[in-house]
Amino acid sequence: MFQRNLFDLPPNKCLPGQAEKIPCVLIGDGAFTLSPYLMRPFPYKQSRYDARKENFNYRLCRAGRVEENSFGIMAHKWRFLFKPLEVNAETAKIIIMAECVLYNFLRTKNIDTQYQHLLQNEEILSIQALDNVPMTRRRATKYAFQIQQQICRLF
Repeated sequence: MFQRNLFDLPPNKCLPGQAEKIPCVLIGDGAFTLSPYLMRPFPYKQSRYDARKENFNYRLCRAGRVEENSFGIMAHKWRFLFKPLEVNAETAKIIIMAECVLYNFLRTKNIDTQYQHLLQNEEILSIQALDNVPMTRRRATKYAFQIQQQICRLF
């Protein structure tokens, strides 16, 4: 749906101090191909001698950790998330969306304080939900590299 631009996302915006607009992006790791809608870290060989790229990778990792921590909290609250959902894809999508809405509701209303300590813990269980993602040898588009560079300049 991201590839076909079917999500109702906010319009492209300029990053602070920059004139060009960029789209909203997802955060991925090295297993994914860089694309205009998905940012991934720079490869180690590129970033090890470039402080800006290393900083980008660090900040991207930190942003991803927020999502992982949120999912860890939800999984501790709703234990069935620790195992694969044995439902069809459409039902799984509805379950996950409902849990995200419920999670956000509980957090914004300060109803859910039982798992507050987990937000500080960086040792949350590592969920290996994407173990079976096939490798791809596709190169990213020039536009995707431009977006990555703009975000890198911001950091």
